[in-house]
Order: sequence, then structure tokens, then C-alpha cells
Amino acid sequence: MIEIDFSTLPLPASYEVNNATLELTMLSGSGEIFVTVSEMITGWNEASNWAQPGNNTTSWAGTGAYHSTDSQIPETNGFWINATDVFEINITSMIQHAIERGQESLNILIQPEEIDGTVDSTYYFASSEYTGISARPKLTMTYELTSPWSPLSPTNIGPVDGSTLWNLSAPNPSGADMFSTNWSSSSANHTQWVVCAASEPRMIENLECADTGEIDAGNITNTTWDALNLTITRTESSKGDEWQYWRVRGDQDGRIGHWSNVNKFRIPDDQGFGDGLGNYSVSLIRGSVFAETGLLPLVPDAEVSSSATGNLGSSTQLNLGTSASGTGESQIYLEYDLSSMPWPSTMTPTSMLL
Repeated sequence: MIEIDFSTLPLPASYEVNNATLELTMLSGSGEIFVTVSEMITGWNEASNWAQPGNNTTSWAGTGAYHSTDSQIPETNGFWINATDVFEINITSMIQHAIERGQESLNILIQPEEIDGTVDSTYYFASSEYTGISARPKLTMTYELTSPWSPLSPTNIGPVDGSTLWNLSAPNPSGADMFSTNWSSSSANHTQWVVCAASEPRMIENLECADTGEIDAGNITNTTWDALNLTITRTESSKGDEWQYWRVRGDQDGRIGHWSNVNKFRIPDDQGFGDGLGNYSVSLIRGSVFAETGLLPLVPDAEVSSSATGNLGSSTQLNLGTSASGTGESQIYLEYDLSSMPWPSTMTPTSMLL
């Protein structure tokens, strides 16, 4: 963790940062680690440790502030450290937003990200107490004399968080083959929008980002940009039992906007098959469409026994006929809620097997 305090510097009363970098000098280490930079939320001081943020009255939101709500989601793409060298970290957006809020300091967290569930290397960099002054963490920023401003966070993000995207014109329940992401903005005069997608909510793993200039230039395949309606359309989709996370921000030249919330959606695999003669078959089992991202279909079941008063809805097996106790009678109840999936409006069931 590093605090950059510029409250004692004779800076102008009103200024806007165009570029800011934090320079770190690596002294020793081996291997490689993937590193991200976030803005801290929880207050701390130099007495902080893994258990507490510098005092004995509060605790971290997550142990050691590691990958927790003690900090914001990483602001920019991470980077690899694989050699003892001097590394420059671009923190322009974080400085811009801090000054815009009227702050005179910036607290950041530099932390490793797990690769395949582990961090297996270590590097040491010079701290602010290091004997060689030139190797200490160094902030370099350029600014101009104007009022600070940056585009606000987009709102009304679509698809709605947690959406399941279906192909509503398919004859059998199928995932969307194309989809659109869209949003609203109360700011104007954007020169570009930046959209990022990842496979987890910290926006680190499998991260891919693109700006609307790249899309307009045709550099992003199967993707179009509708500037009038703030809509990006993808004509191919990734289907499966996984959440797809994304966020968006607007920039105005060198003014970097605020990110939207991270939203997620999922696109199911196509269900069932057709025989080529207009007949379609679908098999439904609890969790056969989604299991890892929330069960679909749910298919609740229960056993009701005349000799038992307990709830048997969570049992791994159901008894039918004579109760397990040897006396009385047991019945089985099953529910298939077809409304949880889309079906053609003119569908006529011809058979059903359980």
C-alpha cells in the first residue's frame, strides 16, 4: 500500500492532471507475478498488518485487504513483473478522480493476482525509507491550469445484471447467438467508450478490452457500434454454464471516465434437438441447463410419508410405496416449471416421458 500525499505541495488552486505515473524500483526477486493496482477504500497507516489496518479498533473487510472490498476493483489492466527493473505504473485515472473529488492524496494498493490458484514468486521493491533516494517510489504527473472534470459512470446498464440471454426465435430452448450491451450517460462530448469483459468480477481473468474507435475501424471482429443508442452488438456468443462479466466507461480525450458497475450475464447451451421434420425433443433434469451459475431448471421434489413428519425435500433419494420405516405409505411430488425457459408460442406437446 502506498499513500501519495500532495497536500503540502504549492499546487495551483485549480488544475487537471493529464498524465501520472508511479515508478517502482525492484531490488531483488525471481520468477514472475501478475500485479494489479487499485484505489484503497479502507483507511490505513504504516502500522498496518495482515490482521488490522493500523489500529486495534477496526479490521480489514477481507483478511490483509487481499482481493476484498477494502479496495476498488483494479482500475486498469494488470502487468507482469519478471525481472528486477524499474516499473512505471499508469495511475492517471485514479489521480484525476481523486483531484476531481477534492482530495489532496491518493491511497493505492498494489497486489499480486493468483494464477491457477496460487502466487508462486516474490519481488522486493524499494520503499519510501530506502537509503537510495532515487530508488524510492516516485510520482510524476503533468497537469494544466483548468477545472478538473471526467465523465460520470454510465447507468441503466443492459443486459440487466444476472440476465440469462436466450434466442427467443429458436424452435427449442437455445442460447442467444447474438447479443447487445447498452447503457445511458448523463455526460456528453465523449470521444470514445471503453468496454471490458472478463470471466470473474474482479475483471482480471481472461480480460479483454476494446474501445469504440477500434470497433468502428473494424478491428474487433463480429462487433458493431451504434453511437446514437450507445449500443454494442456482438454477432457471435460464448455459450456455457459460466457468468460473463463486463463494465464500460466513457472518455473525453485525456479525461478518463468513471467505470460503470460490473454486470454479468450468462448464455446457455442449446437444449434438445430436432429431427428435421418439425419435431423437437428436450430433456430436463435439475441443473441440466445451469449448475455452476445457479440451478436451471430447479425441479423441486419431495417425499411425503404417512409415518414421518420431517421435511424430506433435501433427501438424495425418494421412497415410493411403503415408507422406509416399514409401515405407512410414501408419495413423491415433482414440479417442472416450464416458465423458467422460453418456448415457441405455437408449440404443441406430442409426448412426455418421466
